Amino acid sequence: MAENKLPSGRTIRECILQLSSPKGVQRLAAVTELIAEGEALLPAIVDEMQGEESELMRTPWGEALLQIVYAQHWEAHRELLQEAFFQGYARVHRNHFEMRPGDSLGFLCMCLNAPEWKVREEAAHTLMAIGAAAQAVLPQLHSAAEAEEHEEAKKTMQLALSKIQAACAGQ
Repeated sequence: MAENKLPSGRTIRECILQLSSPKGVQRLAAVTELIAEGEALLPAIVDEMQGEESELMRTPWGEALLQIVYAQHWEAHRELLQEAFFQGYARVHRNHFEMRPGDSLGFLCMCLNAPEWKVREEAAHTLMAIGAAAQAVLPQLHSAAEAEEHEEAKKTMQLALSKIQAACAGQ
């Protein structure tokens, strides 16, 4: 069906199946593609997932996606997706984001405000790894560091700020 095609040409079904892939990069690509279209895509995702909910619940990303689509309220569940996104997959994500920083800066900025401090800290680590390419989000990172109450996350954010600024100065 044409309505179940994503801009990349892949189908929603292909992306849903890849949420269970043993390869972290494939899971990341699938969830990124599914959420990129926002709320308009939710009815088609729900149609494609019918009957496969229990299988999807076995993956953190699948569980988060299910909660988002069945709630039909994207913004309220964004934090669930952020936490699932970083849960146990940080190194894979960091490698992916380093390769394609432009695709992820907006998402990482949102993660700087996630309710869970570990998500905020991991977002700062990832931005630090991206280096000079993260220059565009320095104001958001600075604001997040000033507001951060968790000591470890605050230190990581401050370190990320200084490393990104140093990388930008060395360009």
